[in-house]
Amino acid sequence: MRWEQYEVWVCAADHWQLVCSFVDIEIALAVISARKGPVRLLRAVFEGAKRLEEHTLIEIGQTRELG
Repeated sequence: MRWEQYEVWVCAADHWQLVCSFVDIEIALAVISARKGPVRLLRAVFEGAKRLEEHTLIEIGQTRELG
């Protein structure tokens, strides 16, 4: 069975950590809007327990290095 979740990740001490995940994007958006500092919202797609793909939807507070 394929399913998806929205994950909130924060950067602490130069390391990204998963804080929480939700099946409802509206709840995830509310959580990231209340956070301070670097935060990312990812959409992750699973098949059973296997993570198939992930997409960064929003990134706030930190720029990405190109290279």
